[in-house]
Amino acid sequence: MNKFGYAKPYSGNVNLDIQIDQLYLFIREENFIFTDKKNSIENYNKLKTTAKPGDVIYIKSMFVLNTAIDQIVKELEYLRKNGILVRILDIPTTLDKYNNFGEKQGKILEILNKTIEEMMIIMGENEKFNIFKKQLLKSGNSKNESKNKGRPKIGYPANWNKIYSMWENKEISSKETMKLLNLKKTKFYDLVKEFKI
Repeated sequence: MNKFGYAKPYSGNVNLDIQIDQLYLFIREENFIFTDKKNSIENYNKLKTTAKPGDVIYIKSMFVLNTAIDQIVKELEYLRKNGILVRILDIPTTLDKYNNFGEKQGKILEILNKTIEEMMIIMGENEKFNIFKKQLLKSGNSKNESKNKGRPKIGYPANWNKIYSMWENKEISSKETMKLLNLKKTKFYDLVKEFKI
C-alpha cells in the first residue's frame, strides 16, 4: 500500500504550501505528493494512473478534486470503484487513526464518512449558491442605483388637471399654461406626453 497526497488551490484563500505542509503529516516522500495549478488537472490524472487498488490518496478538501459538486462525486466514486482509499483532512473520520476498528465498526464508519462527505458536498453547494446570490444582489443593486442617479423626477403640479384641460380646450396658450404651472417648455411637453399615455 502506497500513500499519496494531492494538493491544488481550489479557492482564493487556500494556499498550496499550507496544503502540502499538512500532507507531510501523512506522506513522508516528496515525490508521492502531486500538485496542480488552479485550472489544471495534469498531475491529478498522473496520480490516478499511478495509484493502484489498496493505495491511499490524502487530500485537504474534496474541492481539490473539482469545484463542481457533481464532478467531485464522480471522482470519489471512480476512486472507490478502483479500490483507492481517499482520506480527506477536512473530514477527520476518514483518516487512518479512525480506521483500525473491527469489520462491523468499519462498515459503520464507512457509512458515517459517506454521510459526512455528502454533507460537505451539500454545504459546498450551498456556499456556491450564497456567493451567486450575493453577486446577483450586488449587480441588481448597482443597476437600481444607476437608474436612480441624476435629477429627481418632477411630478405633476397640484393644479395640473385644471390648467391642462384649459390648455387642451385652447382656453389659454402654451406660454400661459407653462407660466401658471411654473414649468419650463421641455418639462411641460414631457409631462403632456406622459399624461396622454
